[in-house]
Amino acid sequence: MNRDRLIEINNLLIQFRDELRKNPEKLNDIASKSNTYYHLVRCNTPERVNNADLFQYWTSNNKRDNTQVFVSPNWQYFCQFISQPEKVIDHYDHHKIYLSLDSEHMKEGVERLFDFLDKENIPHRSKVGKLSRDDQIVVRVISHEDCRKVINFINNDPYIQEGKKKANPFTYQYKGVAIAADGAVSYNDCISKLIGLYLREMASNYEDIGKINVNTFIDFCVNYYNKYFVRREDVNKVLNDFGIKSSTELYDLVDFKYCVKLFLNGLNNSFDFNKYSSFIEEKKQNVDNELQGFKNEINNDDYMKLFDELCEVMIGKYGLSEASYQIRTFLVTFNNAYITRDYNLRKRVYDKNFVDYIHHYAVMNEMSLDELIESRYNKNVASMFEDDNSRLLRKGLLITYDYHNELYRQKKDDGTGYSYARSAIVRLLRDGEYIGFTRQQGVRNEIKSNISKDQALEIVCNELGLSKDNNEDFYDMVDLYLNRVLGLVNKNTVWKTV
Repeated sequence: MNRDRLIEINNLLIQFRDELRKNPEKLNDIASKSNTYYHLVRCNTPERVNNADLFQYWTSNNKRDNTQVFVSPNWQYFCQFISQPEKVIDHYDHHKIYLSLDSEHMKEGVERLFDFLDKENIPHRSKVGKLSRDDQIVVRVISHEDCRKVINFINNDPYIQEGKKKANPFTYQYKGVAIAADGAVSYNDCISKLIGLYLREMASNYEDIGKINVNTFIDFCVNYYNKYFVRREDVNKVLNDFGIKSSTELYDLVDFKYCVKLFLNGLNNSFDFNKYSSFIEEKKQNVDNELQGFKNEINNDDYMKLFDELCEVMIGKYGLSEASYQIRTFLVTFNNAYITRDYNLRKRVYDKNFVDYIHHYAVMNEMSLDELIESRYNKNVASMFEDDNSRLLRKGLLITYDYHNELYRQKKDDGTGYSYARSAIVRLLRDGEYIGFTRQQGVRNEIKSNISKDQALEIVCNELGLSKDNNEDFYDMVDLYLNRVLGLVNKNTVWKTV
C-alpha cells in the first residue's frame, strides 16, 4: 500500500478521534455527512481561497472553438466548461479527474487545461468551484484514452505542476492525479458517509474511540463491503446507512458499492490504470445484475403475503380506517397488542425483520404506511372485481412505464418511465388523446379501440372511489391512480415488457 497516502488518511481520522475524545456527546455532529464531507475535501487544501472573481475572466475571455464557458444562474458556485454536451450525458461509466491548484496558478492553469481539451477535441463536462478544496477542478470525460491523455497533460505541463496541490489521499491516483468513477452518487459523498458510519461504530464504545486510525478504518471498510455489498446480509441496514429513500435511488446503492470497492482497490500499489479501466468495465457490465440483486433482497414474497393477509383480515374485521390505524401503530411501536389474534396473526407478525421489511417496502414505493395498507387491500379486491377495460388500461400504463423506464435506465431518453406513463393517462383523461401510450405490444391501438375518454375517467374514479363529477384535484387523482397501478401488479405479470 502507498505509505504516504495511508499517513494522510490517518491524519484526518486522528482529527476526528481527538474531537470525539473531547466531546463524545457531539457524535451526531462530528459524524454527520456535512462535517465529514467538509473535512474530507480539504485534506490537502485547508485554506479557504475564493476564486469567484476569476469566473468573469474565464467566461469573458473564452475563445475556444469547441467549449462553452458559463456560470448557470441556478448553480453559481461553479464555472462550467463543457464541450460536445450531447456526447457527455450523465452516466455511470465516465471518469472524473480531480485537480486543485494554488491561487497563484489557478487563473492560468485553468486556461491551459481547457485549451488542451479544446485543442484535442475531447468531449467533457467540467467545472471549477469558487472555493479552494482538493476537488476544486473536476474534469469529466468519456473514454479511458481521454482520461489518460488529460492526466499525461497535467503531469507534463510545468506551469500546472508548479501550482498543483497533492491529490486527496482517499481517492485512487494515477501518476499523482485523483480519479473516480462517475455515477449518480458523488465519490466524495460516498466516502464521507463511510467515514461517518465508521466513527459511529467506533464511538459506540468510548474506549474504542482511542483505536480510531487508518488500520481500523480499512478493516471496517473491508468488513462492511464484504458483509453488506457482497453477501448482502442486511440490505435494510445499507438502505438506512446511505439514506436510500425510494426505488429510483437503488442505482445509488450500486454506486456506493463501487465507490467503496474503488477506495479499497486504489490503496494497493498494484492497482494501475489498466486495472482501473477494467474496474470501470466491470461496473458497466454488472450494474444491472447488481441492481437486481439488491431488488431481490428487498422483495420478500413471504413477507408480502403475510402483510396482505394481515390487511385483508384486519380490514374485514374492523373496516379500513380502524384497521389502518391499528396496523400502522403496530408497525411504528412494535406492540402486537394492536393486531387481532385471528389466524394466529398477532404471533406471526411479531417479527422485527418483517416490520423493517414493510417499512422499507413503503419507502421504496414512496407510500405512507396508510397508503401501503390501502393499496395492498385494494390489490386483492381489484384482482377480483376489475373489468376487462380496467385491466387493459393498467396494461397500457405498465407497458408504457416499463418501455420508457428501460430507455431512461440505458441513458437513451431523458424522461423516466413514470413521466411517460403519467403523460399518457393525463392526455387521455384530459384531452381524449392516446398518443402518450407506447406502441409496444399494440397497446396504443388496443386502448384507442376499446376505451373512450369518458370510460377511462370512469375506470379511474371507480378505482379511487370518486364521483366522475368531483375531480377538481385532477392531477392528484392521476398521481394516486398511477401509483396504484404501478404497485398493483407483481414483477412476474405477463404485461411487463422485457
